[in-house]
Amino acid sequence: MFKKTISVLLAVLMLASLFAVAATAADYEDGTLGSLTWQLNKTTGELRIAGTGEMPNYNHRSLKSPFDSNPNIKKVVVGEGVTSVGGAMFYGCTGLTKAVLPSTVDTVQISAFHDCASLADVNMENVIQIRNFAFYNTGFTEVNISAKTTFIGLTVFADCEKLTRFTAAQDNAKYGSDADGVLYEKEYGAYTKLLQYPAGRKQVAYGIADTVKTVCYGAFVGANALTDVLIPYSVEVVDNYAFSECRSLTRIGFGENITTVGQGAFTMCNSLKSVYSEAGAPAAQATVGVDNEELTGAAVYTNCEFGVCGDEMVYYYDPSAKRCTVEGRGDMDEYDYDMNPSEFGYLAGMTSASIGRDVAGVSDYAFWGCDTLLLLIVESGNKNYEAVDGVLFSADGTRLCAYPSAVMDETYTVPDGVAEIAPGAFGEKCESLKKVILPKSLKTVGYSAFENCGNLKNVTYRGGSLSWGAITIEDANDPLKNAERKYTADTLNITVPEPKEGETPVTSLTTLPSAEKFSPYNNYALRWSPTDATFKKGTAYTVTVTAELKNNYVLPDDTADVTATINGHPVTVSAEWISLGGSSNKTWYLKASYTFPAVGAEPEVRLGDVDGNGEINSADARLCLRRAVALETYEKGSKEFIACDVHKDNQVTAADARLILRAAVGLEDPSTW
Repeated sequence: MFKKTISVLLAVLMLASLFAVAATAADYEDGTLGSLTWQLNKTTGELRIAGTGEMPNYNHRSLKSPFDSNPNIKKVVVGEGVTSVGGAMFYGCTGLTKAVLPSTVDTVQISAFHDCASLADVNMENVIQIRNFAFYNTGFTEVNISAKTTFIGLTVFADCEKLTRFTAAQDNAKYGSDADGVLYEKEYGAYTKLLQYPAGRKQVAYGIADTVKTVCYGAFVGANALTDVLIPYSVEVVDNYAFSECRSLTRIGFGENITTVGQGAFTMCNSLKSVYSEAGAPAAQATVGVDNEELTGAAVYTNCEFGVCGDEMVYYYDPSAKRCTVEGRGDMDEYDYDMNPSEFGYLAGMTSASIGRDVAGVSDYAFWGCDTLLLLIVESGNKNYEAVDGVLFSADGTRLCAYPSAVMDETYTVPDGVAEIAPGAFGEKCESLKKVILPKSLKTVGYSAFENCGNLKNVTYRGGSLSWGAITIEDANDPLKNAERKYTADTLNITVPEPKEGETPVTSLTTLPSAEKFSPYNNYALRWSPTDATFKKGTAYTVTVTAELKNNYVLPDDTADVTATINGHPVTVSAEWISLGGSSNKTWYLKASYTFPAVGAEPEVRLGDVDGNGEINSADARLCLRRAVALETYEKGSKEFIACDVHKDNQVTAADARLILRAAVGLEDPSTW
């Protein structure tokens, strides 16, 4: 019996072992690649290749790799001794995310990882040669080119929509990358071929280095963020399909030395509308290959100038229209009028400049030196700037950014709401300007804003002297500071002795309140009506205050610009052309009047209106409560005491304050008190 049981157990164990071996074998797939072997773990998706020597080459069409378009391969590990990755070896392996290459692999062959859209991690520090299309349409975000790499083929990294930057080792003698992460081929240290633009770069404008002679085959394929590209004078050849599928490309600048535009160089650039050429039309000056209808169908502007004026900003100048167009996104480069002047100042004859829709920052001094500039324009939809009568302002109207230097108007009125005039705003030449009218809202005049306005002689400020003194006027604005200055608005707070029985009326103010000592008015005169020698009880007297305008002030366009109070009471101001004190010389005066209550009369008091402002509110209740608890000292018989004594019992209590509060919130009718 025991022996029989042992036999059964052994049989079961043997069967289990056989099933385990079968299951393990089913999880793997293996084969050979010439002299190499491979094994694929179908559970993890890891493919291992081992052996010595090269991988064979395939072509995806007539001779496909055993891994062609296999979505289950997730990772490739190549063993030491293998010297290359074969042509089209992993073509279309869309699930592949990582490839580990040994130190012995020195070549990645044509289309080796073509269309591996998820592949983002391959160590290539020992790779010497990368052949055409090797990583076409892969998932890289950044690519590092090692110092050992001596050959990179065409469109190796084309159409990689996530790729934003190439970084080439500084000691690589043949390849380099610029500050924007664009890959170039070098000759004697200078960039001579633009090899690949990272298609995933989000910047909208790019200027090619001005040492480049060739824009290579497929260099910009799929760079869909680009709207503007400048091809400099050094470029002679734009190779086949160089800008293919740049679907947002709207404008392009062509250098004067273009000789060849290859087949399909601009195919599927469906947004291309404008070509700015340094010479003639591209079709006239160069051989243009087939499938370039997008290029040949665009509007062409000849004999133009163009350049870069920001990280993502370019300009085009059409001399026939005398117009400069600034396009792109973000901020301009920073300029000054001396050490780093703007490019626009060198555009001969420019009369107008247009600011594109997405321009976020126009630098100070951008249009300094544009001595023929008559008009600034802002493209519709720009959220940062507006142009008013050809003058450039911030969109909210608080900053005057630039005034066209060649405008011949002798007078300019800065609009209300402007708080700042930018440095250099009126340019290097504003000789026609003789008078400027500035708003009361002005707070700052930037450095050299009016420096070259040599004929500026008159400044009218729509405020008073006190607010003028609060304006910050930076250096190099002598024409503004030295001009004859006139004011058109002020605030007068005049205090006169109130009429008291038996006292003599005061007819002049020799000592003004401190707030008025810089006022534009002087010779304050007081006239009383009726003209009694002394104030009489029971008579209401009206005082009329006249104030002479000083010589450097002008009458306001509207006397509503001048506000005044007499003893704290708002009064209406009028202007008259009069003569006081027998003077034979007439001058402008401002006049205001106020009628005091009858002398000796009991003050008119409204119950509950403690502060006398005509309203009953919680503030009145609070004042009465403070009197009730002795925090205020209103004397009996005073206006405040009478207003608090709602119960009319000759005392102020919390009950009075409570009634006033009820009236303030609508729970009590004060007319019943």
